[in-house]
Order: sequence, then C-alpha cells, then structure tokens
Amino acid sequence: MVSRGAEIRREELVEALEQTGGNRLQAGRLLGISRATIYRWMERWEVDADFLRVIAGRWEVLDLLGRGSQGTVLRVKDGKGELGRKALKLLRAGPEEDGGFAALAEEYRVLSLLRHPSLVGVHDFGIDPAAGGRPFLVMDLVDGQPFAEACRGRPLHFVATALVHALEGVDQLHRHGLLHRDLKSANILVEADSGGVTPKAVTVMDLTLARRYSGATPAPAGSVGHIAPEVLLGRPPSRASDLFALGVVLYQALTGDLPSNEVLGRGDTLLPTLGRIRPDIPEEFARLLARLLAGEPSERFAEAGEVIDALAPWTSSETLLLAPCEASLVGRSEELARALATLQPVPAEGEEDTPPLLLLEGEGGIGKSRFIEACMAELRARGVAVASTACRKSTRSALGPISEAVDLLFASASAGDTIAAEILQRHRTCLEGLEPRPSVLGARDTGPRPTVSRFHLVDGLISLLCELATARPLVLVLDDLHQADPLLLDFLWHLARRARRLPLRLLAAARPLDDDALPWKKGLTVEHLVDDMHLAPLDADGVRELATQRLGPARASYIARQLWSASGGHPLFVHQLLEELAERTIEREGVEPSGLPRTLEEAIRARLERLDAADRELLSSLAAAGREVDEDELEAVTGNLSRARVL
Repeated sequence: MVSRGAEIRREELVEALEQTGGNRLQAGRLLGISRATIYRWMERWEVDADFLRVIAGRWEVLDLLGRGSQGTVLRVKDGKGELGRKALKLLRAGPEEDGGFAALAEEYRVLSLLRHPSLVGVHDFGIDPAAGGRPFLVMDLVDGQPFAEACRGRPLHFVATALVHALEGVDQLHRHGLLHRDLKSANILVEADSGGVTPKAVTVMDLTLARRYSGATPAPAGSVGHIAPEVLLGRPPSRASDLFALGVVLYQALTGDLPSNEVLGRGDTLLPTLGRIRPDIPEEFARLLARLLAGEPSERFAEAGEVIDALAPWTSSETLLLAPCEASLVGRSEELARALATLQPVPAEGEEDTPPLLLLEGEGGIGKSRFIEACMAELRARGVAVASTACRKSTRSALGPISEAVDLLFASASAGDTIAAEILQRHRTCLEGLEPRPSVLGARDTGPRPTVSRFHLVDGLISLLCELATARPLVLVLDDLHQADPLLLDFLWHLARRARRLPLRLLAAARPLDDDALPWKKGLTVEHLVDDMHLAPLDADGVRELATQRLGPARASYIARQLWSASGGHPLFVHQLLEELAERTIEREGVEPSGLPRTLEEAIRARLERLDAADRELLSSLAAAGREVDEDELEAVTGNLSRARVL
C-alpha cells in the first residue's frame, strides 16, 4: 500500500488494475487511494479507460498505444488464444456519425485481401456494442520506430534498404490499383536487427485514406508537407504522388527535416542543399532523391519497381528479393457480385425469394478459399456477423463445425449483450449435448450430462442460429463441404428452409460432390433453396492480372500468354509457376518461360528442391501439425528467420 500523497508509478497502477480485473474501486483500495484518484493517475500515465475491457467478446485491452482526433489505438490480447497480442484501432464516433466507419471498413477491405511482409496485416473488423457502436479494426502489433527516427545516424546502406522494403509494400498496393495517399515517416515503421546494421522489418501502416486509382479528382488528402504539388493544384492523385511522398520521407530521414519549398521540385537547389547537409551522400543518390521530388509527375519514376532497381547500388542483393505475397482475387468480379447479392442477409426490395444457400463448387486449387475470404471481408465491412468454419475428416462429431460456429458467434458478442446472453441461456441444454462441447458454456458441471436426442439437437441448434440472426444479420460459412457427414447436410437443408425469410444466409464451398450427396443437392434445388455456383479456371486476362501483381507489368506482358497456356488458367498452378519464375529472378536466371513445369505437382516439387534442409524440415513439421499455424507460432519455431521469409 502507498500513502495518499506518494507518487504512484505506472507499473504499480497497471499491476493493481490487473489484479482486480480492471475494477477501479478495488484497485484504489489496493493502492490506498480513492477511485477518483485512480482515474487521475490513469489520466496522468495515459492508461486508457478501456483498460482490461473486452471488446466484441474477444479482444482484451491491455494498454494504450496512442490517441488521436479520430480515436485510440490499443494493445489487445486475443481472448481465444489464437492470435496473441495485436493492436486495435477504436474510433471515437459511431458508424452513422461521420465518414470514419466507411474509411475503416475500406482499410479492412484493402488489407484483408492483400498480404505482404511490408504491409500491416489485419485480423478483425466490427462494431463494439458496449461502446455505443464504435467501429474497431484489429491489426498486427508492429514493433519499430517511424522511418525518419529509425534511420537517424544510420549509414546510407541501412536507409536505402529500409526504403526498398517500404517500396515493395507500396508497389504491392499499386499493382492492385490502389494508392496509399498518406505516406509519411509515422506511417512507415522500421525495426532494426539485433546489431542495428540492417532493417529487420519495415511495415507500411494506416491505409485509412487508401483509394482505388480511377483518374478522378477527389479532395486533396494526406499529411502537410507530403502532398504532391499536382494534387494540391487539383489534379488527380497517382502512383507518382505516392512516390513523391516517399521522396519527402527519404529527405527527412537523411536531413532530419521536411524539404522546404525552395528545394521541392527544384533539383538545382536540392542537390547543393543536400550536399551541404549531408556531404557523405553520393551525387547519384542525391539525383535519385531529386527525381522522386520532381515537381511534375512525368519527371518522377513511373513505378515503385523502378525506384527499387535504382537503389540497387546501395543495397545488398538479398534486399532485392521478390517478397512473398498473395495476389488479390482476380477474374471473379461477376461471381463475387452474384455471391454478395445472394449472401446479403437482408434482401433488397423485390428479392425476397433469393435462395438462402450459396453452394460454391470447384476442383481443388481453383480458388474457393480465396473467394470465400473476399466475400467475408465485404460482408464484415457491411456490419454483417460472419461465422466461418470447415468440415474435417478428423472432426469427432457430425455437427462439430456447428459447435465451432456457435463459439465464434458468442465470442464476437459483447459482454453486455443481453440478447445473446438470453439466447445462450435458453438453448443451454441443447448445447450441452453438442460434441465438441462449445467453450462458451464454460466449465462442465460435475453432475450428469443431459441426454439430448438427435432431433432435438438439430432443431435446437437451428432455432439458436435463427434467433441470433434475428438479433443481428448473420452469414454462416462452411468450407470443404464435400467432407461433411450426412447429418450435417441434413442440418443445412432444414436450416436453409428456416433461413429463407430471415436475415440469415449460408455459404458452403466444396469440391464436386459425390453421388451420395447429389440427392441432397437436388432436393435443395427443387425447393429453390440453393444457388449453385461453379468456379471455372481463369481466362487469359485473369492470368495476366495475376502475373502483373506478382512480377510487374513489364515482365507480365512478356510471360502471361505462356503462363496461361501452361496452366490452363488453374489459379494454384498459375501461382506456383509465378513463384518459380520469381525465384528464378532472385537467382538471376531471368524470367524465360522455357522449361516451365508441366504439372502442378512438378511445379511444387521444383520449389521444394530449392529449399535448404532446415526449411524442408520446417515444412514437414507444419504439414504434420494438420492445421493452420499463425505467425507468432512460426516466429517461435524459426527464431531468427525474418518476418518476410516466415510468411
């Protein structure tokens, strides 16, 4: 206990709050001070009022990372134990009060479909009912310092290498037709390796202002001192305007200050100015910077890849690896629009007869999982509750996937959601009969377990899902339906019948169904309960777009036709061929299409043979795990491997 007038250290305050589960009154008693004094010390040490609160039933607030005009960024812990510690951005305003919700939803849409080591990853998006409906976004918790601060006093090699990694992330955005529009030092975090010699990781953050490039002229957006001259003059933003902002970031990293108006767009002034401030900077590097800061977009580099190539003399060959990444969904725009129309839980006027079940069929590797991810990202951005699970042969119970879905749905409900709590209590007996037992029920009673007939179990689960959907629009997603037990198929049939007039929709993905499941599918079709969608291979344009995202437009135009011919447009095969070509580029073999693998198996084998023994052993361990492994687990296993290589 401390005396009332004593200084309370931040560590003491946090420890007291943790011991009392965030109860301010009890924490005050531990410290010997009043609750009002606790709040004053919380304000003094910037311990957020949300401390130890659980957001959306899952994200436990641990600490405040930052506070701005639009909201707060919190350090959170995944209550489910799957993702470890993350950062959560919580807006101040509700979804109807300003444009913040739309911007945050767009940031989630963009980043959920773009995975790259130099772009921050996102994991969840939703509304926090306990905070008045404030939107939140969960993303990677990134270590590191702002770009300029991290590069201060570092050799030119370090600065150039860090810039290349940032450019790789920006290049990934540009290849997907997106502009960042707010590149600045604070939005590019750099983490140095243990020796401080090279950057360990560089992460481009905050895509709140990111927009698809359309040639239109929106209101100028960005941070003061970083907005390209043409944008300030009312011309549309472009890739060149993003590169201008990176030029400002580089200038600040080298000099400690933002460039003045006297040097912006004026190479004759910038070069001598930079020479006086940093006489150690080679003239060729200074000219590269001057080109980034050119006044006219046409005088700058055409794309980020050109800047990366120009920086090669000041970076090691390892820096110039084509970073592993995942392409966005391509060649599926019509299918995606059709799927979202079917899956909209509240049908538009005149669409009441939309089938409640969308069955997505296609061979392995055709892109069903990627398609599902795109659907879920869009639905979550619209405020729809989404529960996603999969059928597995290893599942102990026929209704095991539904048990997982129930846990997901109740975990996403707010701790103060009385409706969800009432639904849970009403169907508790039914859930006790489910295997595996949903963890949302808490510890199992020591008494005898209630006996629930199969009929009452199915009927109770259907009623539970329908009641949850009535409280909030709901989409239930089931992957790998070709592995489903007949009881689960029967469950879905009855659920689809009930869902027709409710804000509840079902999405199931499967490889072509076998003969045993065909009567089930035919019955659904007769009752107009299913929209059957088949994913076909990509056409030549789709393959070209994938190649552009991975190799850049110049290489893609040269290789796309051969890729399409070799792969037949099969997305997984195209992806493996692109990785093969990328690795040939890394090893300086060029991107010649000669000798391309002829089958998917051959393509995967060729890539495996390039790995060293340690990496092959790691892959064997991951395969033996038989489940998805998150990044934190990978880093724990691999130890000193870089984040890019782990991904």
